[in-house]
Amino acid sequence: MGLETVFRSVADIAQNVFDGVYVSARFEAISSTAYNASAGVVSTTASSVTTTMLFDSYSQKEQENDKIEPTDVKGLTSQNLLSVQPNLKHRVHRVIAGSSAVYEVIGIEQDPAGALWILHLRES
Repeated sequence: MGLETVFRSVADIAQNVFDGVYVSARFEAISSTAYNASAGVVSTTASSVTTTMLFDSYSQKEQENDKIEPTDVKGLTSQNLLSVQPNLKHRVHRVIAGSSAVYEVIGIEQDPAGALWILHLRES
């Protein structure tokens, strides 16, 4: 069992322990768009994957970075629980107690152990 496997297992255990903090999140990828000139509408084809994610705000110090806006959030999820690799074309849908929010993925990082995806999200 390699060190990376150990860290991934620990990330999964932490997610189970803090299950009340993690919420359901749906990753949606727009695979294609088409404009129907006669109808005047744009149709999209999307695929989605559901997982759980911890949503957190950026600290004041992190917000000093020009790329982070005050309303941006961090999304953390275990790489073991997400069957797709996040990319900048994904949108993340969060539902908490009946209210929902849709975020665009602005940035993607991995923790040093490769156990978590750390996503920079901006409400769209």
